[in-house]
Amino acid sequence: MAWRPQKSRYIVEHLHKYSGNPDRITARSAPERTLMKFFDTNANVKKWNSEGVVVHYISPIDGEKHRYIVDFYAELVDGTKLLIEYKPYDHTIPPTPPKKQTKKSREQYEFALRRWAVNQAKWAAARAYAEKIGVKFAVWTEQHLRALGMRVL
Repeated sequence: MAWRPQKSRYIVEHLHKYSGNPDRITARSAPERTLMKFFDTNANVKKWNSEGVVVHYISPIDGEKHRYIVDFYAELVDGTKLLIEYKPYDHTIPPTPPKKQTKKSREQYEFALRRWAVNQAKWAAARAYAEKIGVKFAVWTEQHLRALGMRVL
């Protein structure tokens, strides 16, 4: 399944649960929108926000400091606090070299390698930040959404 961005606005149903500006919530994909609905309507979620936490990391590509905006923060009624990044499963595993070497396949592989390296740097920084503030960091994929009973296209 190819991942395709589907940017859209999300309208919060339970304003008391959202921490942030509810007029500026953008779902950048259908699975992100599904997660927003889940956080908004799930009775076990006490508070949540979208793109409200910024973590700084050093990019392995250019060696410079960058800002990483984590997809979600959620606080559960049991006190658990989570930083959650949503990514398609194939973005969470190391890319495999193409079987057939063409210019296009090499370019796609090199792009995937750069994306993998940057994601690893972002997630390492997010894990360290989360540990520092007593929050759990997790990268969720479509498999996590299915395990929670959500329909994923």
